[in-house]
Amino acid sequence: MNDTQFLQYALEQSFRHPNFKNFNQIDFQFNFDAEGNGIFVPSNNNLSLFFINAAKIKKMIKISRADTKQENILQEYQTFKHDFTENIIIPKDIAEINQLCELLNIELTDRQTAQKQRLTAILMPSDFAAQVEQSGKQYRQCLAKLRKYQKEHAIAWSIALVKEFTTYHRRIMRRFVGWSIWSWKNKRLLQKYLIEAIEILLSGERLPSDFAETKTFMGRSLRDVYLRALQQFVLKITAMSGNEALLILIKNFLLDYKTYTKEFKAFRQIQSAENVADVLAFKQTAQKVFNCFAEMCYLDAVKTAFSQIYLEQCPVERHPELPTVAPEREFRKVQKLLKANEKIDYSKSKTGQLFAQASANYQAALARFNKKYFILYFQSSMLNFFVELLDMHKMMPKLAIIENITVPPYEISGNGTPTTGKTPITMAVFINTYKK
Repeated sequence: MNDTQFLQYALEQSFRHPNFKNFNQIDFQFNFDAEGNGIFVPSNNNLSLFFINAAKIKKMIKISRADTKQENILQEYQTFKHDFTENIIIPKDIAEINQLCELLNIELTDRQTAQKQRLTAILMPSDFAAQVEQSGKQYRQCLAKLRKYQKEHAIAWSIALVKEFTTYHRRIMRRFVGWSIWSWKNKRLLQKYLIEAIEILLSGERLPSDFAETKTFMGRSLRDVYLRALQQFVLKITAMSGNEALLILIKNFLLDYKTYTKEFKAFRQIQSAENVADVLAFKQTAQKVFNCFAEMCYLDAVKTAFSQIYLEQCPVERHPELPTVAPEREFRKVQKLLKANEKIDYSKSKTGQLFAQASANYQAALARFNKKYFILYFQSSMLNFFVELLDMHKMMPKLAIIENITVPPYEISGNGTPTTGKTPITMAVFINTYKK
């Protein structure tokens, strides 16, 4: 196996078998289905599944193959291969070595590990794990805001859950129209499994974690497609657990649409809410944040697999042990290698551009979420302000209107007719008196 073939093999295996040991059971669960699609199951019920489908993974591998033919990357691999085969022996004086590491400001790293980091840094960002960790903190902050909004708009959130379920159901049913004879049978099976899940929740029990995985569908090509749809539905149904009214509504939606329409209309009249559209839009922005965060985690797992697993399968045998090397001399080489890594621009490689694009997509999704959150709360706070202002105005006492109109003078010798109007009668009396 030559250098190009090995690099191509290492990248392909990293994308197909990423190392997710640091993320499983923390923010999501991850697994591959039979078709090779990566499935991210969020750790809460507010969000839907996210798939990195097999076609996208194949596209990523195809893009990365171009890097295996670049001359500078091949040269870095040859240097790594040379260092990988040298069994350099350093005297085991731990105190002296630790003191030397502190002096050189480096970790206890051998040359093979440093060269491996350099080769990885050319293809992938060296600080990507730190980016993912920071993104994870931001993602959890988004979830906290989402839960707060859900709590403050519980009625609208409940209605939105029903609308989201029914909309997704219609979309899935339209998508499966006219595929084959198995489509009709699979739709019946899907409805049966959904009603079974609803009945379990209505009985007060919890759905088994592997409920969807234990169900079967007809047709080899359609089995995984319907299974993914069932997984999404189960997650949406689980989000309604504990709310019997919502579960009955979606059960009627599956069994009798006319009954559902009447009951949903009555439900909306009892549980009035104006901002259902806002809830759905806000939830969609949160879903986008999760999708982008999950893709970043996937790529970080690819990087981990490439550097920790597949580069270790370097197709050469190690040389016999070489003579002992002075620690200071060897660690100086390691220090130069590690410092050189900081100047590498990973975005020049095709693989590196995948990482850069994923990070940019996440930041854009996060900005949209925060903007939507600010607008919703600004509108809500302004509305509350005007409502309070109106209530204060109603409670204020009304000011008394005081009329202070001067009584016009009266003519002494007249009958008391005021000297006002266009043609006052008393004017003639004044004229006659003047003539006398």
